[in-house]
Amino acid sequence: MNIKTDIIKSNYTDILKRVSNACRESGRSLDEITIIAVTKTVGLEEIDILTSIGIVNFGENRIQDAEKKIPLCRTNSPENWHMIGHLQANKAKKAVKMFGTIHSVDSINLAAVINAEAAKAGLKVSVLIQANTSREPSKHGIRPENMPDFMQQILKFDRLIIRGLMTMGPLTPDPEDARPCFMELRNCFNKIKNSLPDGNSFECLSMGMSHDYEIAIQEGATMLRIGTAFFKGLN
Repeated sequence: MNIKTDIIKSNYTDILKRVSNACRESGRSLDEITIIAVTKTVGLEEIDILTSIGIVNFGENRIQDAEKKIPLCRTNSPENWHMIGHLQANKAKKAVKMFGTIHSVDSINLAAVINAEAAKAGLKVSVLIQANTSREPSKHGIRPENMPDFMQQILKFDRLIIRGLMTMGPLTPDPEDARPCFMELRNCFNKIKNSLPDGNSFECLSMGMSHDYEIAIQEGATMLRIGTAFFKGLN
């Protein structure tokens, strides 16, 4: 193994240990958690190393970066790739073909375009609704108080599989600052799931990044979007 592989593997070992500890302390099973390696800042070599150590879920923020990377990766099936950044409607056609799950649906217009492009491609696309739980003007997403109305509108799109909700906590030095956001998302998720006629596919809470994923696990996260923690120590 080269030094870069050793560093990434060591970082992954540390991540798994911390995830396992957070699950145990919360009375949860490690099997409930999906770790998505966010690869927006790295290239094909790092993605290949992640694949070699067992990572099967990857996240990208930008369509223009993803379309350069994904076709060249060993793991290039859409089901392994997650669109986690803001998605412009004019990029939806590319997104539905590259990504199995889109985490950032934040408007009915975007949902309609994704639905139309999925229909043209003969696909069904898993999506998460992005919630702005921090209520920061700079962040995209539906405010939790508006989520019930939004859900009623989005359910009409037959090419979308509504899998759950996504949010981002505030980027502050103290991970605890994210807890209220994660709690609110979980409460919102539970209310929606209980109101759906068939809530079986509505099962995902995408929350928690490198600085706050342990808090997210404690508050019910099922998907963690981890980037920096995988690559610390690399030049």
